[in-house]
Amino acid sequence: MKAKIVSQVVYGSTMDFVHGGGEEIKRLVVEKNGETYEAITPYEGHVFVLSKFRFSKDVKIVGEVEVPDELVQQAIQSDELQRKLFAQLNKILKDK
Repeated sequence: MKAKIVSQVVYGSTMDFVHGGGEEIKRLVVEKNGETYEAITPYEGHVFVLSKFRFSKDVKIVGEVEVPDELVQQAIQSDELQRKLFAQLNKILKDK
C-alpha cells in the first residue's frame, strides 16, 4: 500500500500556539477511500491513528513509501483496542 510521508507542526497547548512553540512530527498517510485518509503517527513510544485525516495548508508532503497492508491494519486495530480499553477503564474508575 502506498503511503505519503507528511510533516506537520502540532501544538501541545494553546500557549505553544500563541508563543510560536510546537513540534514538527511526521505521519504516514494512507488513502482509506477516495475522500478520506488514515494518518498513522509514531510519537513518544506510542502509535496514534487519525481517521478522516484531512490535508491542510500546514501539512507538507515530504515523500512516499510502500507500507505493508498488515502494518496499516495492525496500527488501526491497535488504536481501536486502545480506545475500547480506555473506555472500559474510565467506566470502572468513574463508578468508584
